[in-house]
Amino acid sequence: MKETLKKHATKSFGIRTAVVAVILIVSLVFTKAGIIPLIFGGTSIDGTADFDALEGKQVSFDANYIVAEYVRRTSTNTDTNRTTLTNVGYIVWDYDNDAMFGIYLPASQSSKLDKMIDETWEWIDYEIPEVSSSLHVDGTLRTMEGKELQYFQETIDEMLYEEDLDTVRYYTIDTTQVNGVEKGWLGLATALDGWMLVYFIWSLVSYLSQGYYRVIKKFLDTNPSIPESRVEADFASAVLFEKKIWVGKEWTIYMKGMKSYLMENRKQVWAYYYQRTGRYSESKIRFFDCDKKNTNIDISHGNYEEMLKAYQERQPQMLLGYDKEWEKMYKKNFSEFLNLRYNQAISQVQTEDTYSYQGQANPDNYFDDARYNMDAYREQETQEK
Repeated sequence: MKETLKKHATKSFGIRTAVVAVILIVSLVFTKAGIIPLIFGGTSIDGTADFDALEGKQVSFDANYIVAEYVRRTSTNTDTNRTTLTNVGYIVWDYDNDAMFGIYLPASQSSKLDKMIDETWEWIDYEIPEVSSSLHVDGTLRTMEGKELQYFQETIDEMLYEEDLDTVRYYTIDTTQVNGVEKGWLGLATALDGWMLVYFIWSLVSYLSQGYYRVIKKFLDTNPSIPESRVEADFASAVLFEKKIWVGKEWTIYMKGMKSYLMENRKQVWAYYYQRTGRYSESKIRFFDCDKKNTNIDISHGNYEEMLKAYQERQPQMLLGYDKEWEKMYKKNFSEFLNLRYNQAISQVQTEDTYSYQGQANPDNYFDDARYNMDAYREQETQEK
């Protein structure tokens, strides 16, 4: 029994591992492994770097001199017609290497950048001995194109003489991207990767701690009079459904993922099939026991009748099938509900190492007896009203 359950758990763990691996690989490909530079930062550059070779890569630069703003990007809410500034492009000057290029940042940092522009020009005009502000920029190095390139060139032309244009690099460090992927998408992918890793670790711990046998072991520890061999014998003679549900005479053992569950059959008083289609589809058998505890076991529509038949043949104390009046009685008058079948059947049970039913010539008549009792109950309710 234990080895059988372990085999199922191993298969489930293997499937989970494969799913996690596929998702992580797809995520790395989609984000161009952006999680790595997001954690460790990009390649540090200056004005002497090979910009062509680094295009599309994650880079970092410590900016001290911001000479101008060259482009703005806005978004407009179509409902309110309100325009919001989202990003701003600035021209940075690597003074030590005499090179100019762009940086592209969220508009939330524009106030700091405007102050850095003022400070840079104060330094250029000899109003202050040195600049004190700096900004660490980390983003994707990309070439400028379209309107962005046009505005950049127009701004450069206003500031530099023609002979100084060879200092210009028509690239920008886009801080809204990591390896060319928007940070919003990367954030979602990173969150998914993190959840997948947690899920894998949880699955691994559950597997290594023998979650596939924990419930059964707990049951045996709680019931020391029941030897493990008895559960194993019942498991060996059980009827198997969908390779994961073992309906024995005394217990039903079933798997959900990597975990096994045990249900005591003789405590069950009622069971019926429940199905819901659509977005939140369900297909299961609902069980209710003498302590009013509900257990749900998933099973396909094609197999539920055979599974209920297994209980009909082995558990004569159970009501099978759904009846609205049964549900009403179960909720409002549970003691009367037990009298429909459970009490009369259980009184004929003699408990030894296992339990057997005595004195009943035709166990199938239990259903007819229960229906007769239900009709009598309805008639009594009508008379009382």
